[in-house]
Amino acid sequence: MKLKLLDLVEHAYRQEQIFIQSLSDEERSGVGTLERWSAKDTIAQIAAWKERAAQVLAALQSDQPGLDFDDLNQFNARIFKEHQNLTWNDVLDKSRQAYRFLWEQTEATPDDVLAVPEPSDRHNEPVWWFVVGVGCNHSLGHLAQYHIEQGNATLAVEMQEQVAGPLLQLDEGPDWQSLVHYGLAIYYAAAGQPEKAIHVLHEAFRLNPGLVERSKEDPRLASVC
Repeated sequence: MKLKLLDLVEHAYRQEQIFIQSLSDEERSGVGTLERWSAKDTIAQIAAWKERAAQVLAALQSDQPGLDFDDLNQFNARIFKEHQNLTWNDVLDKSRQAYRFLWEQTEATPDDVLAVPEPSDRHNEPVWWFVVGVGCNHSLGHLAQYHIEQGNATLAVEMQEQVAGPLLQLDEGPDWQSLVHYGLAIYYAAAGQPEKAIHVLHEAFRLNPGLVERSKEDPRLASVC
């Protein structure tokens, strides 16, 4: 499990490097808003969340009290404000440091700790879900969102398809398997591929019927639900 987690965290970081190298001069100099992040904002947000995840893991391995999370929107807004005037070099330094911090803390976290519920998670999900969620899914999700906003939804889908197999191999349980399929359906819908979206959604619903109601309220799936 731990080796698979580390591989996925590393994979996501490599995708970030590919993303950065592919940017045009115009994209590198782009100025974002809180509602629509620039490429630099995107990398800064990813780094901030990885740092936060690493801090959570460090706290779990010590006698430190659990870390309280800000409201999601408040946290993102604060990170945006703190990083929007940084240079690309500053952001890249933060990205490298956050990746290394998360990788090291994941490697150091005992297997039994990775398996217990993450203290701040109200859904009682295990710590390893949190690690892969922040270290891989969150990172790739933001890169995919940037591509979608730039009119390249096909690239966003390819990125998600590439990682779906390794994600499914983490856990054969229906709860995890259904979430991976559900996440993939979101990108198929965004790319205007309704047949593929519906196909993987049906598999998600078969594994976890509770996702049916969730999908009806998910604006990302409005085109297929």
